[in-house]
Amino acid sequence: MNSIFTGANFFGVRLAQCKMVGSSFQDVHWTGTTIQGGDWSYCNLRYARVPQSDFSNARLVETDFSHADLKQSLFRKADLSRAILSQAQLKGSDLRGARVSGVDFREVSLNGVKLDFLQAALVLQSLGAEVLEEDL
Repeated sequence: MNSIFTGANFFGVRLAQCKMVGSSFQDVHWTGTTIQGGDWSYCNLRYARVPQSDFSNARLVETDFSHADLKQSLFRKADLSRAILSQAQLKGSDLRGARVSGVDFREVSLNGVKLDFLQAALVLQSLGAEVLEEDL
C-alpha cells in the first residue's frame, strides 16, 4: 500500500487480487500485464498503457486514470466511484454493472463502450443532462 513504482517493468506479470491502495505508477511498462480484481483505490495510473486488462470486481475508488489506455478492458462490477477518467481511452471496454457515481465523463470518448441503463443515465447527468423518470 502507498507504494511508488518508477520505471518498473511489469512485462507479462499477472496481478491478481492485489491490494495497491494509494500506490503511484510512473513511467511503468505494462506490456502483457494482466490485472485481475483487487483494491486499486486512490492509485495514480495516469498515462498507464494497460489495454485489455480485467479490472472486474476491483475497487478503483478515486483512482486517477487520466490519459490512460484502457481500450477493450473489463470493468464488470468494479467500483469506479469518483474515478478520474479525463481523456482516458476506453474504446470497446465493458463497464456493465460497475459503479460510476461521481465520475466526470465530459472528457471521455465512449465509442464502443458497453454500459447498462443506470450507467447511461449517470453518464448523461455527468454531461449536464437532466434525466427524468416519467410515466409515458
